[in-house]
Amino acid sequence: MAGKKADDEALHNYAKNLFAEFSEIFIGHEILREEILDFLAVLKILNYKFSSKHPKISQIISGLPK
Repeated sequence: MAGKKADDEALHNYAKNLFAEFSEIFIGHEILREEILDFLAVLKILNYKFSSKHPKISQIISGLPK
């Protein structure tokens, strides 16, 4: 049970970091390109974490038409 709570917290922290990086695109001190790359890096990590935690949901999402 403790492992599940830790996983949920980690996923929540990635989501908070994603929001922070997104806001830095508009108000950050780095150049725009660097801010966007930072945001995309956190988004990619969040995607991997979500996919490993919820493989069935990820499979359903992957099967949706683009």
